[in-house]
Amino acid sequence: MLLVDPLAVFFQPALATQPPLRLDTAHVEVELLPPLARVAVTRSFTNHEAVPIEAVLTLPAALPGEIVHGLTVSIDGTAWHAVATPRADAGQAHDDAIGDGRLAILHEVMGQGVQIVSIAGLAPGGVVAVRIESVRPLQYREAGIAVLRVMLGADPLRINIRLGDAEALTTVPDKHPASLTVTGDGLTVTVDSHPPSPADGRTLAIDCVRPAVLHIAAEVGHSLDSTAVAASD
Repeated sequence: MLLVDPLAVFFQPALATQPPLRLDTAHVEVELLPPLARVAVTRSFTNHEAVPIEAVLTLPAALPGEIVHGLTVSIDGTAWHAVATPRADAGQAHDDAIGDGRLAILHEVMGQGVQIVSIAGLAPGGVVAVRIESVRPLQYREAGIAVLRVMLGADPLRINIRLGDAEALTTVPDKHPASLTVTGDGLTVTVDSHPPSPADGRTLAIDCVRPAVLHIAAEVGHSLDSTAVAASD
């Protein structure tokens, strides 16, 4: 049993003594549809152990106004899509699968909205990609500019104090590569230290620890005004 994220120990204390499982990469896809954005975050990792493991990945809570609508776990190219199930039934099915020695995947929403994905029976060498899809509103902070904040780790401001010290947002000192692609018709995006560029799907490197802040502006002939979007539909 290996631990990806340090917050998981607060929900499953038995994991506290287990070595961490390093993430290989994280990739964020953002499709801008003012006044909303579709966001998909894919985190990948590999079982480098010589035995099957249970990997536990703790995901940040959804932001205010964000709606999570999709979870896909891909293992060695085969994809499993989450289906909403009563907690007791899902937990029992997960336990039964583990007891039978089968692959078992469980997604749970815990306190403060923190999400946990448990993947039991992950074979040695197994390559995993966990993809979370959501829709969230853009924030309008100044005329003609919208803002979208993307965090790959836990936000310490939103973690309940009873969970203890959550200042370290990565499990190990090593940072894993993280990247971002943004698409949007007639929009220009500025991300952190990168120069402004069209939202045309190019890939940018981002920090896996600090939040990526997207500043979004409309190009000539386009608008961030939601009424203009509604009128064109």
